[in-house]
Amino acid sequence: MNNRDIGLEILEGLKEVKQHKNGKVKLKTSSLSEPSPAQDIRKKLHLSQSFFASMMGVSVRTVQDWE
Repeated sequence: MNNRDIGLEILEGLKEVKQHKNGKVKLKTSSLSEPSPAQDIRKKLHLSQSFFASMMGVSVRTVQDWE
């Protein structure tokens, strides 16, 4: 089991934010790619709008709005 000290991790993170704010350290960044359209995913999986909606936990109308 991992014995993490969450309080210490939070304090270290706050120190890092303060250093970044003061220009002493550069924070890591990452880029996110644009997600595939819902319709492309649904069709690739050969799913109906109804089944896709139930898998996603949303209404069919929501899936239709996405598409």
